[in-house]
Amino acid sequence: MFSNILVPFDGSSTAENALHVAIGLADRKATKLTLLYILNEYAAIGEMQMASPSLYLTHMEGLRRHGNEVLEEARIIAASAGIEARVILCETRVRRAADAICEEAAKGYDAVIMGTHGRRGLQKLMLGSDAERVSRACTIPVLLVPQVSTPYAIDSPFESMAQHLEAARIRARIPDDAPRVLPKPRMEGGMPLLSALKLRRSVRTFQSRPLQPQILSDLLWAAFGINRPGDNRTAPYWRHVKVIEIYVTTAEGTWVYEPARHRLLPCSTEDLRDRTGTQDFVALAPVNLVYVAHGERMTNLSMQDQRIYAGVDAAFIGQNVYLFCASEGLACVFRGALDPVMLARTLNLPEGQFVTFAQTVGFAPM
Repeated sequence: MFSNILVPFDGSSTAENALHVAIGLADRKATKLTLLYILNEYAAIGEMQMASPSLYLTHMEGLRRHGNEVLEEARIIAASAGIEARVILCETRVRRAADAICEEAAKGYDAVIMGTHGRRGLQKLMLGSDAERVSRACTIPVLLVPQVSTPYAIDSPFESMAQHLEAARIRARIPDDAPRVLPKPRMEGGMPLLSALKLRRSVRTFQSRPLQPQILSDLLWAAFGINRPGDNRTAPYWRHVKVIEIYVTTAEGTWVYEPARHRLLPCSTEDLRDRTGTQDFVALAPVNLVYVAHGERMTNLSMQDQRIYAGVDAAFIGQNVYLFCASEGLACVFRGALDPVMLARTLNLPEGQFVTFAQTVGFAPM
């Protein structure tokens, strides 16, 4: 229907509804999708007119960071539907965001799809009454998506993927076998190593609050991601043979982490958390990592030796997770209290693969 769609996006629930409509109308092979975030310096100046120049610059940098995070969340939603979206953070000093949207829309798009109500308050950046102005002033078709009373219309753009992936699949017609694209992992920053070691501990009580996509991305990279050329990893492994795969179980389903493309491959749409261990907390915590070994790659070893070496490799990964959680203020515990045979059947592991350990990650109780 449309070959080049512009979606103004501010992270509000209505903007997210509009994004899902755009995805549903798009041809995954032929349609170009652009996500536009308007950072209106005119509004920011009004908010900070009594501030010092340094404070104003700090304020603007915070708004830029927020805008980029919102765009990344939207890009992930589109990518999960098989659409690689382009993102634009537009800094402008026009009085109305609608003017900037119309200016961008004139650059070769054939439709604008946007929500009718957006964020207000501190940001005051876009959408809302701007939607009507865009529909009147824009020279291409404009599809306005109204506010919908739905349990999936949430205010926080940072938890939408973790809490409502299944709802997004339904609204955007995302196939259940679509890989889940993760945000680019952050490979710098964090807590000094000695400080993280000082804080490292096991915790066995968790909140149900989901991990933000960026945190999950960073966690998996820290666990066993690629940190240098040649598919080399953040954790050592037996005889330079990578025998461990990480299964990620959440309330939305189970995935296998693919380090080469830093994404999650679907395994099951069921909530399998309660089957990853014998303690009650595994069913409540947002993430349980299951460390699965490829015994078939460990040639010329007895089953007993396979389990020993695979267990060591899993423990290396587990320590990475411990240190990451200490740095990020998360709770975690490395676990052997599980039924490996039952869990292997649940995960439908092929012959030769087996479960070693599991690790629970989440937020400690307040």
